[in-house]
Amino acid sequence: MRTFLLRLVAFLILFTGVGELFFRFIIPARQSPIVRQEPDYNLMQFDPKAVSNGLFTSGRWAEQQSRWHINDLGWNSDLAYKPTEKGKRSVIAIAGDSQIEGFYVEHHEHVIRRVQSLSGDRIVGYSLASAGYKLAEYVQVARYLAHHSIQPSVFVMYINRGDFWRSVIELGGRRHTPSPRFSVKDGVVTMEPGGTYGTSWYRRLLRRSAIVRYLVFNARLNPLRQGTADLGMTRRNRYPEENAASNPVYETVARYVVREIRKALPATRIAFLVDADRRSIRVDESAQPIGTSAVIKRVCDPPWCLHVDLTTAFTDAR
Repeated sequence: MRTFLLRLVAFLILFTGVGELFFRFIIPARQSPIVRQEPDYNLMQFDPKAVSNGLFTSGRWAEQQSRWHINDLGWNSDLAYKPTEKGKRSVIAIAGDSQIEGFYVEHHEHVIRRVQSLSGDRIVGYSLASAGYKLAEYVQVARYLAHHSIQPSVFVMYINRGDFWRSVIELGGRRHTPSPRFSVKDGVVTMEPGGTYGTSWYRRLLRRSAIVRYLVFNARLNPLRQGTADLGMTRRNRYPEENAASNPVYETVARYVVREIRKALPATRIAFLVDADRRSIRVDESAQPIGTSAVIKRVCDPPWCLHVDLTTAFTDAR
């Protein structure tokens, strides 16, 4: 029995060692940066001192691969974000969630860098995004930019379904999370700062294993996963922002957001880049703008506030 156990232990050690090498060099498991909470505005971002570079992969065969780099301020970009200087290139900053975070593409393919390239590099593009960002985070990002003396010529916010609903406590936003939340009482909006982000030592330990990372991220065999809630793929008549245009809370919050961003960045133009009804486009149905698009258009006053709805562009491109 003792001999059997010794051989079993030796086999497991050898198997683990081979597996670690295989999922590091043959089919590379996803590498992700270490999440941290920015101290001044409670924004979730990444810790460049923990891990600054890595390879992001997805798929069981790691079919998609892209390099990432966390800059000194904690964002996924190979550019250093510097204070705005008179006479230097203008900055266009974009805030968003995982779609803007940019791990699925190389840096030069990111949407804001494509804008930079189309300008002939007359402007520079900064991306300040993290998975899970909603409307309330965008106000904090504007304040964060001002705090770091970055005054973009345009501040772009990518708006998805749920960005309002999950940011407002009275609509569907949850308290006691690391994310900030809006509260609306008698037509007055206040912001409740996010709570402290809690880390798990055992998760930080497990992520060092290429085998574990492959099973969780690439093979998607995560036993701790709580399911997905992609409102972008929900049927139109079943998602909570369908009637946003007739609910005064949405417009009240939208006006507050515009006002607070203007207060933080008074010389900056604001642009709302509004997602399309992706499910309708995917199933080849007639796509209409998402519920909050009309609200945003109502509160945006050109030329200093722009509303760009992507429904037509995405429909034409399908």
